[in-house]
Amino acid sequence: CFSPIVKADQKITIDGKFDDWNDVPKTDISFSYDTYNIKQMALLVDDKDLDLYINMSPYRGNGYSTLQPSGYQLWIGERHYFLDFKSVDGQYFDSNNLAPGSSKEFKVYIYEENGRVNKLSATSKGYVTREKTDLSHNDIAEVKLPLRDFEVDSLVDQKITLKNYNLGDQELVVTGASTSPYLLAALGALFATSFIYYKKRSTKVRWLG
Repeated sequence: CFSPIVKADQKITIDGKFDDWNDVPKTDISFSYDTYNIKQMALLVDDKDLDLYINMSPYRGNGYSTLQPSGYQLWIGERHYFLDFKSVDGQYFDSNNLAPGSSKEFKVYIYEENGRVNKLSATSKGYVTREKTDLSHNDIAEVKLPLRDFEVDSLVDQKITLKNYNLGDQELVVTGASTSPYLLAALGALFATSFIYYKKRSTKVRWLG
């Protein structure tokens, strides 16, 4: 199934607060054999940045609720990247000792499958915030990653896909035909047969497949 349409010019500020994500459709991320540990993710892309939202336990506030810092994979067209969250000094990052109600900043390390890109993105910015819940805690994160760090010449006609096999089977897909901001289209990994995009300066929504 598809996420509802949202304006592609949604303004996201990376500050460890998540009110600006309220109107952005979220996609449930899980495995078919695990109906307890359901996560939510969202992806927005314009011609400058990629914005990613991760909610580790939106329904339970328990279980696998600590931020997963590794295993994120991103495809821009045929180019394949691996993304890991790192501390601001580039070292190993985790939020295990994060106190409820507090936030922690992080960066993103990018490694391309062929080694063409292999670096800590100094201009990336991420925050994870830990919420106290009735049962335990829940980590919510957001990150902004400049697209220039992927060393891609153009986003024209590019399909952008993000997934993490540590979290679930689903993938987030953005596709479009211009460098205007794109809308998230969330597709189940087994049912990814069509895509939807929304151009900022257009009132039309087109189905491709």
